[in-house]
Amino acid sequence: MIAAISRVLVNSAARRFPPDSQVRQEWLAELDFLATQGRSLHALRFAAGLTFVRPAHAPVIGLTKRTVGTALAIVAGPIVLVLTAVVVGIALGYGRPPMQRWLLLAAMLTIAGAVGWWWGRRSVIAGPVLLAFLLPFSISATQLTSMGTAVGRDEFAVGTAVWISALPVVLLVVGRMAQGRREWVAVLAGFVAWLAVLDIAIIVDFMAGHDTALAEHAPFWFIHALTGQSFGVLSLSEQLLIQETYYPHPLVIFALYAMCYTARACRVGRSASGAAAMMLSQT
Repeated sequence: MIAAISRVLVNSAARRFPPDSQVRQEWLAELDFLATQGRSLHALRFAAGLTFVRPAHAPVIGLTKRTVGTALAIVAGPIVLVLTAVVVGIALGYGRPPMQRWLLLAAMLTIAGAVGWWWGRRSVIAGPVLLAFLLPFSISATQLTSMGTAVGRDEFAVGTAVWISALPVVLLVVGRMAQGRREWVAVLAGFVAWLAVLDIAIIVDFMAGHDTALAEHAPFWFIHALTGQSFGVLSLSEQLLIQETYYPHPLVIFALYAMCYTARACRVGRSASGAAAMMLSQT
């Protein structure tokens, strides 16, 4: 079991390097050597160290602009987006639907994507595993506290477990994809998957709390929560329940920020690590 876990960690770390860099073969050979010596725990520590190693493009860990910026981007990024949404909402006259709602959402998605992309390039953390567990903590905390009290909504009472569990998985997939192909493809795939997760979260929550809800209307609950439109499918009682209970827009914005950050950080980290490996092979 320990040997299998070690190989999984090595394979994960090797994805940050070009396929022809031979680092995977070298690391696996080291694992095999340690296994023959009966040092399986040492092999596990070796593999874990490779997985969470500092990327080649990052500065030495310490009180630097990059480390402070990375900490703020991961911990305070969602909070800054909330404050930005308040300012932008006031500027757009938010509260006079429906155009202002769409303008605010479009503006915040643009800002969230741009900020996540910019900070991701400068992140000292470039491993998809670590980012997939750090970013969801700040997003979940902000969503469940700040946003819940700010807008006075009891959001995703049961469905919370769905999106909280799914967000790390989505970010991990985005990071892995970004290491091997264009970042925007990874972000687009992750964004579509995230919308599906939020849809499932609302369905689970709605079905658990409202016995009178019609199951065949389920695909339109999330659409109505996001757009305010039901296209004549939902009953008036369903529309009122959704309008009073569900507000998924912050989660859409936070997730886009996290995906752009993760995709860019993982891609830049792999490129830098690959360049460093090439330079070492030439010396």
